[in-house]
Amino acid sequence: QVAEDASHLKALGITAVWLPPAYKGAAGKSDVGYAPYDLYDLGEFDQKGSVATKYGTVSEYCEAISALQDNGIEVYADIVLDHRLGADRTENVYACKEN
Repeated sequence: QVAEDASHLKALGITAVWLPPAYKGAAGKSDVGYAPYDLYDLGEFDQKGSVATKYGTVSEYCEAISALQDNGIEVYADIVLDHRLGADRTENVYACKEN
């Protein structure tokens, strides 16, 4: 949808857009991106019940960014790096105290 609306957004005077996290979330296709399951899955892999994310496939995401930039609109992509949700298994992490 964003790619189709890029020229209209430009005509409205919009100069920048913020895109929510585009990677696969714990709730699969319905996840808005703030419960990250896989930071490297932008709609390429069959995980959590879907290939596409809530925002489409990786190619659709890249097309949207290109269309916005082609219309002189800056793109800010939001990412969440500090947590993960929806793991398929428990991972034990060992740490030792350092002075």
